[in-house]
Amino acid sequence: MLRNYLKIAYRNIIKEKAYSFINIFGLGLGLAACILVGLYIYQDFNYDNYHQNGDNLYRVSIKTIAPNKTDQTAETPALVAPNLQQNFPEIEKISRIYFSGNDLITYKNKKIYEEEIIFADKDFFEMFSYETIQGNSANFLKKENSIIITQDIADKYFGTENPVGKVFNINNRVDLEIAGVIENIPINSHFTFDMVATYGTLVDLPEGNYLEQWGATFGSYTYVMLHPEVDLKQFIDKVDPFLTEKMETSLRITKSIDLQPIESIHIFSNIDDEINPNSSISYIIILGSISLFILILACINFVNLTTARAVKRAREIGVRKVFGAYKLQLIRQFLSESILITLIALGFAFVFVELFEPSFSQLIGSSLIFNCFDNVFIFFSIIGISLLIGAVAGLYPAFVLTHYQPVQVMKGATQQGKSGSAILRKGLVLFQFSISIILIIFTILINQQINFMRTFDMGFDKDQVIILRTPERMSTNSETIKKEINAIQGVLESSTSLGAPVMNSGFGTNLTPNMQIEDEDFMISVKMIDYNYLDFYDISLLAGKKLSELPGADFTDVTMVNETTVKKLGFDSNEEALGHAYTIGLSDGVKRFKPEIIGVLKDFHFNSLHEEVSPLLFMNWTWLFQEVSIRISPVNTPETIKGIKKVWKKFYPAHPFDFSFLDEKVDKMYKAEDKSFRVISTFSILAIIIACMGLLGLTFYTTEQRRKVSVHQFLILFVISHWNF
Repeated sequence: MLRNYLKIAYRNIIKEKAYSFINIFGLGLGLAACILVGLYIYQDFNYDNYHQNGDNLYRVSIKTIAPNKTDQTAETPALVAPNLQQNFPEIEKISRIYFSGNDLITYKNKKIYEEEIIFADKDFFEMFSYETIQGNSANFLKKENSIIITQDIADKYFGTENPVGKVFNINNRVDLEIAGVIENIPINSHFTFDMVATYGTLVDLPEGNYLEQWGATFGSYTYVMLHPEVDLKQFIDKVDPFLTEKMETSLRITKSIDLQPIESIHIFSNIDDEINPNSSISYIIILGSISLFILILACINFVNLTTARAVKRAREIGVRKVFGAYKLQLIRQFLSESILITLIALGFAFVFVELFEPSFSQLIGSSLIFNCFDNVFIFFSIIGISLLIGAVAGLYPAFVLTHYQPVQVMKGATQQGKSGSAILRKGLVLFQFSISIILIIFTILINQQINFMRTFDMGFDKDQVIILRTPERMSTNSETIKKEINAIQGVLESSTSLGAPVMNSGFGTNLTPNMQIEDEDFMISVKMIDYNYLDFYDISLLAGKKLSELPGADFTDVTMVNETTVKKLGFDSNEEALGHAYTIGLSDGVKRFKPEIIGVLKDFHFNSLHEEVSPLLFMNWTWLFQEVSIRISPVNTPETIKGIKKVWKKFYPAHPFDFSFLDEKVDKMYKAEDKSFRVISTFSILAIIIACMGLLGLTFYTTEQRRKVSVHQFLILFVISHWNF
């Protein structure tokens, strides 16, 4: 019986080639879209699942709880890890990880800036699981000034040589011995790296200045591995008062520790100072919903075209009923046809997935590490869902077609135009184009939002600005460097700092108000600037004086703040804040700084528009300067850059010349929105194509009914009538 069903189904598919093509091709596209999105979502939910100790691994984050606000940050002071390990036996292992960002690696005649270098404590490789290629993983990071590299780095620097025992130099300061090689870090990791060096190496680098300061966070993160029997909630309650005591906060402020399961970070964590941009459950729901709508549109095409062609098969059904066919047998036959079409479409979908996977990976900005065939669970899930889709999509047409009575069929009494199936077709077509219109509107809104963010006045002048990040602190050389750069033809002006907008430089600390009311500590970002920084970036002074008006003042004694800081301190006006001094969490090793506010600046967005403008403090500590901001003329830019390169080589001959444009940095901040726009617009176009294919099929049917010609004849007539002879 099944063989007979399949034979009849095959004949009908071959007989109605145009309708079959629309059904199979459209359904294949819909299934391919769902498979690709499903693989992406499956990958998102399997981030960091390859660590053997994953169930007991947690990232430490810090909650700052004030009377009116609670903030949470992923960064932690370097002192958190050793103090936690010393005071809480529930912790089996602990490791700090510092993400450096951009370091010069020197090996023989190769000098290359590397952005994927981290520094970690000795327990790192006992907590996290990475496949070892060369070296003894039990000894990784146990020796001071050692480094572990990935296979990509080994190939890049050593080719077929054995890299173990070779020495890298970092930033022309420290030699690091290569102790081993590991496999490249899996894509489904919430942090990645190419090299990991011993955490103690930071002592010999500029970052070592902040290792012993509770008030400084500088890109360091803390991970713990708890003993398996530890109850997480009880442990968090126990460790809760730890930071409040250590960081000496005010009575109205508490700092507590929260532990985030490592496998949940990529999907469910969206706190301050994330290592990399995470996904989100809302984005997954949106993307999954769009792909599901695409599949529904393809199924609607199948239902519409099948019911529209019901008249042509009515006599077949009537004859089969006259010869004794039961309704259930006919339903099985039509369901078999539907499932067969779905399975053929699934075959096309697998082909589409293979063809479009590289483009899809580029679209979402991440490679897919899972495919349809490597994972048995994924493969059989796809087969099962496809069979279910085929059955559900064919259910209504099956009941419609088997509903005809033989006597009415033989008399030609099948008035399709007035039947319920015709009304359903119109409703489904309306639904198709409603969804398409919604997707178009959604795409337009996202595009407008992106354009708004890119054209929004962030409060500083970012045009034609080049940023140089020097390999070491400029100290007393900053003015000399500026003078030589300003002498270059094409350079309009320059400024030195540690805290250029959107560069994620500078650092954070806590500020302690000394007001009798509203005695609250809060986090504040610190930017070290020279005297012409404000004029360079065209940042408005609202009250008081600029630092340049008090050139002889010690940097520890005076500061400027933004409007948000004034409001946070509880003043009603900017002028009221002038003359007040507040203790901050930075010190010279003897006492904490207590600078006086001499000026208030207009708020500007020194980070993405996704983040609210936060409290900001400006100081003139020239020793820390490590950036040169250079505004250039748009005329003859290459020659200007060549001149800047000559100055760089004069001061930093051992370091490769590297620079970036500030406006490009601003654009990169909205990479996630760009990705969302590309994904949604692409899938919206796909949905519209599928909806139009269904409408084209119905047009074929209507034309065939009225003109009494076949679909093939219709296509021939259409081409002839529109051909420009």
